[in-house]
Amino acid sequence: MSENALHIKYRPDIDGLRAIAVLSVVLYHAFPSSLSGGFLGVDIFFVISGFLISTILFQNIDRGSFSILDFYSRRIRRIFPALALVLASILVFGWFCLYPSELQQLGKHAVSSAGFIQNFTLWKETGYFDNASDTKPLLHIWSLGIEEQFYFVWPLLLWVAGTLGNIYGQGSRKRLFYFLATVSVFAVSFGLNLDLVEVDPTKTFYLPQYRFFELALGGILSWGGLYQPKNSIQPKWFTEKWLKNVLSFIGLSVLLIIFGQFSKETVFPGKMALLPIFATAFIIWAGPDSWLNRKILSNKILVWFGLISFPLYLWHWPILSFGRIIYDEIPTLEFRLAAIALSVLLAWLTVKIIEKPFRFGTERIPLKLATLCVLVFGIGGLGRFIQNSDGFPKRFKGTTEQMSLEYTEDLGKPAEAKIMLLGDSHSAHFASGIKRIIGKNLVADYSNNGCIPFYNVDRFDHRMVVGNCEKAMTGALKDFEKNKNMTGIILSSMGPVYLDGTSFGDTDTDRVEGLGVTISTHPEIKDRWAVYKIGLTETLTRLTSLHKKVLFIYDVPELGFYVQECLPPRPMATKEIKTDCFVRQADFKKRTQKYRELVQGVLKNFPTVKVFDPSLFLCDNNICRAKNGDNFIYRDCDHLSNYGSAFIVEKMKSQILGLL
Repeated sequence: MSENALHIKYRPDIDGLRAIAVLSVVLYHAFPSSLSGGFLGVDIFFVISGFLISTILFQNIDRGSFSILDFYSRRIRRIFPALALVLASILVFGWFCLYPSELQQLGKHAVSSAGFIQNFTLWKETGYFDNASDTKPLLHIWSLGIEEQFYFVWPLLLWVAGTLGNIYGQGSRKRLFYFLATVSVFAVSFGLNLDLVEVDPTKTFYLPQYRFFELALGGILSWGGLYQPKNSIQPKWFTEKWLKNVLSFIGLSVLLIIFGQFSKETVFPGKMALLPIFATAFIIWAGPDSWLNRKILSNKILVWFGLISFPLYLWHWPILSFGRIIYDEIPTLEFRLAAIALSVLLAWLTVKIIEKPFRFGTERIPLKLATLCVLVFGIGGLGRFIQNSDGFPKRFKGTTEQMSLEYTEDLGKPAEAKIMLLGDSHSAHFASGIKRIIGKNLVADYSNNGCIPFYNVDRFDHRMVVGNCEKAMTGALKDFEKNKNMTGIILSSMGPVYLDGTSFGDTDTDRVEGLGVTISTHPEIKDRWAVYKIGLTETLTRLTSLHKKVLFIYDVPELGFYVQECLPPRPMATKEIKTDCFVRQADFKKRTQKYRELVQGVLKNFPTVKVFDPSLFLCDNNICRAKNGDNFIYRDCDHLSNYGSAFIVEKMKSQILGLL
């Protein structure tokens, strides 16, 4: 994940450190419970990369030989060969084993990966319509995106600092400009991270401005090594042998400890990120002559893994992810061990056959660059074609077009709309049906994933920012009040999930992890049922007093399983097709009884509010079905498909039009 620069003396101990980083990530992905903090390997990569490339930049700028074209030429020859091979292989394999919606998403991720913006794409996807992260074969490219985004700005920043140094002074004054540039990036990025990590960990994990401090620390480390007396790798006060040994021992010990102590529950990056990145800095700063760096990190086996670390990082995750998809559960131990072995083999072959011819040598560089750019961006174009083709739904028998519905599309907010659609993802899944049955300009979709459509009520979990739902829903309702053109509103959201605090059938448990429901008008009330009742009552009271027309939709039946289990098995699948694609009426009633009694108790006080119950059309006396003939009503375990959305909207068409 970082460049082995030709401008500085080769350090085998850094390749050994790379090996520790990549192996920790691989083992974490294959055996997360055994190495819960292995994801920290990415942070080690960030520091190493920042150190090596900053050293190249400092030296080239000082010599007057810095060229932005040369810099990006070397980055392309370093990154593009392995990336093109892996992206192409994933798309080919995905064609044969992914369902349309999965292949469509893979196409989108291929576009983002080729454009080095995969971290932004993953951040935007976080929500109820998003599939599990371990079924995204290109999930891991987020870190490559952050690196390359850093290197879009870092060379220019250091060049400006060096230029200012030449104008205002040489020697120590010039070095001061470098120091201010690197420390400023570190301080600003880390400050932004600390400010937001507690309330929006997903944003701080994926977006570059919150992770640049890790690469900038490598820049500070490089500055300290280059601009001390005698221009040595270590500052003068680190030259004593025993101090070098202590420094590297502390660094490696900290890494080994936190690999076992950190987990996905750790608030990260935040202040906890200082441990892995400073531990890495200690090891690098100790230098190649310290005993641990010389005897352990420079070991031939570790160095070999370090030399194949970049393609190994690229290969291992897609193989494990496809295993998760094919098995439809965590793959077997044998599969995971075989996946690691295959990843190592492919990484070695990639270095030998693909990387070296493009990366090294000075002959035919323009041709190499042109070839690599055509390959990577061409693959990105192929990904866009796959995405726009809805994942080619006719590849498999039984995979109907509605399964490839992309829920990122909605009704929008047309200015001429007379009806507002408000709620969470169980509101948004009516959008496609409304667009088809009612028309796209009559209804404005103000849905916000995970939010209950009441005034002053906040709904959050461990993935969501506290206060965002209250802000979004109350703001939308106030907009509705002020909009004289709007005559009616549709309120819809999940019910039992938020009130019971449990998922049904143990599906999508993330949505209830850290669940909270509060109401700002009664902050002393902590009970979710009471909050929901008060919120619904106060919302209907306020809306009806304004003589607005309201349609309340009961939550759709939850299935307790994913409808993909009912599809004909994909190639290489290990599970049999599910034949009982329904939930029993008795289980549905038990799950929703208390929720429905609460809602009915409130609604009886508001006779003008219209009510629609989807279960009347999805259930009979025995079952609530997931399919209607050959058509899937649901997209997953509780969200309507494109077909299901249109089916239900057709049933309540008259009530929607009654809001005009």
